[in-house]
Amino acid sequence: EEDELMMPSDELAQSDSEFVNSWKDKDIDP
Repeated sequence: EEDELMMPSDELAQSDSEFVNSWKDKDIDP
């Protein structure tokens, strides 16, 4: 399951929270 923690930057997130935050930041950007 951890193999699917792909962030928008095409990097693998080290934790679930990092993964979620990476996509939240992307959504906030206009």
